[in-house]
Amino acid sequence: MEESAILLQAIQDELDCFMDDRQAEFDTISGDLSPIIDYTRDLLRGGKRFRALFCYWSWIGNLENPAAAQSQQSLASIVKICAALEMFHAAALVHDDLIDQSATRRGKPAIHKRFEELHKLQHWAGAPERFGAAGSILVGDLMLSWSSELFGSALLDAPSREIEAACRDEFGRMRVEVMAGQYLDVAEENAGPTRAAHEAVGRANRVMLYKTAKYSVEAPLLIGAAFA
Repeated sequence: MEESAILLQAIQDELDCFMDDRQAEFDTISGDLSPIIDYTRDLLRGGKRFRALFCYWSWIGNLENPAAAQSQQSLASIVKICAALEMFHAAALVHDDLIDQSATRRGKPAIHKRFEELHKLQHWAGAPERFGAAGSILVGDLMLSWSSELFGSALLDAPSREIEAACRDEFGRMRVEVMAGQYLDVAEENAGPTRAAHEAVGRANRVMLYKTAKYSVEAPLLIGAAFA
């Protein structure tokens, strides 16, 4: 339990440091970009982090030499990998909340709702809902890019080229599968009533497998094992 708590704090520190760097980068462009950083920071400070925990403990469990876990270089890399998984998860939540028109996430307004509120408070022209949707799409896209940046940075110190390639393969597969699952969910919501009722459970299970189960449990386990 203590080791998991230390890991979770290290992941949060990694995400905070990463966002500090992004804020410095955005500050050189325009102060209007500050909501992107603020909203992303808030979202990244919540959640159960079980994807990160699955990844870390899979890495520990698959190491041929457990003493390798004590290497500062290896620890720094696995923390970044876990942070990348959390960034990816948060990006998926941003897009999912917009698609589902969810009002809240982790006890706070969903990202698209926060952009809507910003629009209203500033008395800007146009529709708050459209601004909210645009803002959340862009934030989600940025977070997907940032997750890849974090993941790539972690693999700079991979023990071998074979390990790096295996990790990239698993990460790439995860990204494709969750997007496929998300589309299947949207398609089923619209097309389901027109399809064979006796196949509904099978279609629902496929959605749950690809939209949630694979990137929540299977992919983190496989990425951790690949890095070992």
